[in-house]
Amino acid sequence: MPILVPSALAMWAAAAASYLGLAEAPLALMRAWCIAGCVGAIAGIAAMLCRRVRKPCLVACFCCLGLAVGSAGAHGFAATADSLPPGRHSWELTLLSDPKRSQFGATADALAESRELGSFRVRAYFDEDVGLLRGARLSATSALKALKESEREYCYGSGIVGTISVSEFAPLDAALPLGFVLGLRERAIVLMGAYGGESAGVMQALVCGYRNTIQDSGEYELFKRCGLAHIVAVSGAHLAIVTLALGWALARARLPRWLCFGASVAFVLAYLAFAGMPISAIRAAIMVVLSLSAGIAKRRSASLNAIALCVMAFLAADPVSAVSVSLFLSAASTLGIVLFASLASSWLSGLPRRLHVLVAEPLALTFSANLATMPFSVALFKQLPLVAPVANVIATPLFTIGCVGGLMAALLSCAIEPIAPVAIAAGAGLSYPLRAAAAAMAHVPFGCIALDASPVPMIALSGALVLALWTSWPALKLRHLAAATGVACVAVFAAIALSNVSRGTELVMLDVGQGDALLLRSGGAAVLVDTGNRDAALREELAKQGVFRLDAVVVTHPDDDHCASLSSLFGYVQVERVLCAADLLACPCEKCERLAQTARGGVGDGNVAGLVPGDTLAVGALTMEVIWPHAFSDAGGNADSLCFMVSVDLDTDGLAEWKALLTGDAERDELQAMAKRGALGDIDVLKVGHHGSKAALDAEVASLLRPEVALVSVGANNRYGHPSDEALGCLEEVGAEVLRTDERGTVALSFANDGLRVQ
Repeated sequence: MPILVPSALAMWAAAAASYLGLAEAPLALMRAWCIAGCVGAIAGIAAMLCRRVRKPCLVACFCCLGLAVGSAGAHGFAATADSLPPGRHSWELTLLSDPKRSQFGATADALAESRELGSFRVRAYFDEDVGLLRGARLSATSALKALKESEREYCYGSGIVGTISVSEFAPLDAALPLGFVLGLRERAIVLMGAYGGESAGVMQALVCGYRNTIQDSGEYELFKRCGLAHIVAVSGAHLAIVTLALGWALARARLPRWLCFGASVAFVLAYLAFAGMPISAIRAAIMVVLSLSAGIAKRRSASLNAIALCVMAFLAADPVSAVSVSLFLSAASTLGIVLFASLASSWLSGLPRRLHVLVAEPLALTFSANLATMPFSVALFKQLPLVAPVANVIATPLFTIGCVGGLMAALLSCAIEPIAPVAIAAGAGLSYPLRAAAAAMAHVPFGCIALDASPVPMIALSGALVLALWTSWPALKLRHLAAATGVACVAVFAAIALSNVSRGTELVMLDVGQGDALLLRSGGAAVLVDTGNRDAALREELAKQGVFRLDAVVVTHPDDDHCASLSSLFGYVQVERVLCAADLLACPCEKCERLAQTARGGVGDGNVAGLVPGDTLAVGALTMEVIWPHAFSDAGGNADSLCFMVSVDLDTDGLAEWKALLTGDAERDELQAMAKRGALGDIDVLKVGHHGSKAALDAEVASLLRPEVALVSVGANNRYGHPSDEALGCLEEVGAEVLRTDERGTVALSFANDGLRVQ
């Protein structure tokens, strides 16, 4: 192992630790740490010159250098973010990412530049979907705004120092040759969208690194569930696997080694052009070319040294890259391939030659690329794709064909536009098998499970795995791998079977921002009421709760903040049924039809059912009785929310020890109607309707219910002003303890014979 590798890792770790650790520190302390790092590096160099013990000193020098780099980066961020120029100014903006569409417009990372004021990395907000792509340049007059406290932590990891709202702008031409490259990418994306059919999104992602289409359609979630996210992202794993597979195919054609290398490098450069040359793609491309050079140099140490120097250069050029996900994935996957691809391939040497080519080599590449990245990916996505090894074996040849074929189709279409319909259609056809394979793998029962983990321990786990494998270099046989796989499968499925059994009887209000998601579980059964609309937040909360299986998902009504994340559950946890109001399934409005279609697509038509008042659901010691609505009056709106009276019978004597009322978005008028029907009375827990709006409840209803605990699911600093002072005042009058997700995060109520415990 060349000494530059541990030196680069030490520099990286020190830079990341100092950058993150000094996030809230005063500027003086940041400067002190930066100076200390520089002094330490100089002292280390002096020690190496005076003594013979050079290797430990070299590692220590780069560790001190990383400390200085990270501290300087933290200082630069804090100094800039806290002193943004006031007032409106004219800016030249360069988009650093493809704008992401939302119901409020679009957002993108951008570089805001002014000759008088300097340059700032900002988050740009557009009033509408402006149709721009990464690399676009535009002029706008607006004010830079300081980051809100709620967004500062996220933006700190990206080096974004402020925000800018862009309502009007004028496009600017990009300088050649970058302008030509960006125009080529834009034209390719447009042509693929026009002629690619249902495979257009996957083709755009494979060839151009443009993921908006597959994110909007939900296909990106399918790739993530089966461990194939790297295929449709700009990453070192993506480029390394496809270029190595291409090199293997060229080698089978008995072409000279140097020609295979040249063709692979040409593919990487062409991909860079169509990806728009973002910094993440450039990093990945450099890493891949370095890994390919090992085959030319016939010296693994040469590639390892080059990768180490590359990491050091990235850190020195941009200290924020110390915490960059793209740099970690590019470097770690490439390092894994260079170190362990041959070892992993040797484990499968007992396979017949044809199987070795079709199975062993894709598995070896996937294993070595994911060895250092998979634990971090688990922490990042809060899920463990158990089906990933099989999915990668199937997908590797398919996405190689799709990526190379799509790139050729895009080149031909942009060069000779009249043939674009035929060429793009052919490229899309080559991408279809990959789409079909990902969809099939994503729906394998328990193919992906929820798992909560923190990034730092997972990175430490990756390091431990790499070190243990490098030190032992085990000569495993197929039977050893089969036995280890069997033990792992038994352990995973045992954890799944025991996940809910080990819990007591609980009602958990999950923190999903401005939305609703309530988890009820008891005796091994679990039901989720509503999903919110933040997919990542919902998955993270379910992972923290150790939920692998849901007996049912109940959707109270089809508003976005109650059901938009339903589709993200399928394949992530095992969902047995989807339940909603009976009238919703017959309602012709667009929202109701869309929800019903999503539910049927996820669990099948036979597992979607409607509920009416009087229906009950048994969840262990919990009984959920439907008490509303008797008939739709609001086309599935707030007034038509499914409402449940939940009874908790812990000793199974037929008498409820505790009662809870779940109201969805039903408000005062609906609660009064329920009271007139005799459905309400004194309860212990109230899930406050409509996030505590002004009309959520009145003094009369609050006096009737008299809850001990009131749950309010609400996003921090939301634009609706929820919860309202009126609702909070009514609850305060009856002595209810109000628990809010914006103040407490996820709240778990545990029911016991001797009391109600709040966590």
